[in-house]
Amino acid sequence: MAGLLAFLLTSLVLGFVAWKLVGLYIDRAVSTAELAAGLCGILGWLSLLALTWGTPWGYGIFGLTLAGAASLPWAGRRLDGLARRRLWEQDLEECRRALEFDPNNWGAYERMGEIYEQMGRWDEAIETYQRVLALKGVDAGLTSRLNHLLKKKRLREAGLVECHHCGAEVPQGTSACPQCGGFL
Repeated sequence: MAGLLAFLLTSLVLGFVAWKLVGLYIDRAVSTAELAAGLCGILGWLSLLALTWGTPWGYGIFGLTLAGAASLPWAGRRLDGLARRRLWEQDLEECRRALEFDPNNWGAYERMGEIYEQMGRWDEAIETYQRVLALKGVDAGLTSRLNHLLKKKRLREAGLVECHHCGAEVPQGTSACPQCGGFL
């Protein structure tokens, strides 16, 4: 009975990995070949476990699967980060193609600025937002976003961070704000 439960637990863990992989495929973060290779690997691992169950090899494979399951949160975040980066690059390429047809398309520039900001490429985001304002004219929301980004850049260059609670400028690495006591 314990062997069956362990096998089912392993199947559940591998099923979760397969589900995550299919989700990445649906989000266009992995190619068909990568999906096929990953699913074949999962099925192969499960088959190997089924064939060796009850032997020392089978218990070793079970242990390795559980150890791999412990790293699933980290691997999931890593895969999500890679998927997000790949999608951002695809979006940037679509914006560039739109700009080839209309170099004054401020909507494409604004989307590029948002992507650059999400990627942490603040200098490019600032430059792109400034270009949008030059093309579009007055936009209170975009001006506010640009000013916030300029402030974040200035703080980073000065080795400071902004307290989320009171807005005080605090040295990086500080765990609590000296003004309000809030955790950073």
